[in-house]
Parts: sequence; structure tokens; C-alpha cells
Amino acid sequence: MNKAFVTLNVKAIDGEQRVVEGWATRAEQDRVGDIVLPRGAVYKLPLPFLLDHDHSKAVGQVDRVEVTDSGIRFWAHIPRVEEDGELKRLTDYAWSLVKTGLRKAVSIGFRVLESEPITNSRGIKVRSWEWLELSAVSVPCLASAQITGVKSYGSDYVTVSHDSVGAVRLITHKPGEGSVRLGR
Repeated sequence: MNKAFVTLNVKAIDGEQRVVEGWATRAEQDRVGDIVLPRGAVYKLPLPFLLDHDHSKAVGQVDRVEVTDSGIRFWAHIPRVEEDGELKRLTDYAWSLVKTGLRKAVSIGFRVLESEPITNSRGIKVRSWEWLELSAVSVPCLASAQITGVKSYGSDYVTVSHDSVGAVRLITHKPGEGSVRLGR
């Protein structure tokens, strides 16, 4: 299975629904020299949302995507599990990693269906591909794969931002205070 990494730009995270949104892939050359064309994706929703491409760590599902020439935006959710046990610990752990920025990139797991070499490059242009899963990862293959912001809410709104060197800043607002915007 091939893997490609891209920016996980989380626009909003809903504390109850635990929704993550961002870019699954973009039409840019990655660190290994490949370009995966977004419109070449063959997939069926929902797709598994994993931790670190580990098929034993399915932590949610990709429910919605928007495919354009420049990239694929995604919306995934990590369910809130009420019953105590291994699944609750895994999904809570995954949610904690995403909302604190310890997993601030994503990577597509895919199988190449049609490709061609890129002239004067060691990479390939993937024209058609079977999208198998999306993973939250810590080290992206695509150089621009960094989260620019995360928003979550529960009893308070919590804004999590990452500066250019990766430092995390948490700001808490009571509902109705400040100018926290959820969603787009």
C-alpha cells in the first residue's frame, strides 16, 4: 500500500461529535517526489480513519469529502464511546492526540491504479488510485503538512493553535465570550 501525507487543517472540532476536517491530499509533489491527483481517487464512503496507518487502530470514519483539482477536503469523526474498555481508551487517546496537535497531519493509504513517471524526477504522477483509508500521523511526507488551528468545545470553548515552531497555545473561552467561531 502506498502512503501520502498532507496538511490536516482542522477548521472545527465539535466536543460531542469529535469532528475533524482538513485536506486529505493536494495536487503537490511530496517528499518522495510523487504527485497524487485528487480527481483520480476511487473510493466509497465512509472510509476508515486510522492512527498511523495501523489497521488495528481504526479510531473513526471519514464521512464526507469534496474533491477538486487542487485537493480533497475531508470531514471525519472519532466517536465518543461510553462503555469503558479498550475501544474507549483508543478513541479517547486518538481524540486527545488530534486536539492537542500531537497528530497534526494526515496521510492517505491507497493503491495505485494508473500512474506515469514525472519527467526529470524520481517520482510518479498517480492519475488513478483506490483510496483505502485516511490516517492521523505525526510526520508528514508533504512538506506543508502542518495544522494551522484546532477548535473544540465542551462546557468551554478551547482554541488550540500551533505557531511556526510547533508550540501549542491553548485559549479557553466561556460560551458567549470572545470571538470563537466554529465551522467554516
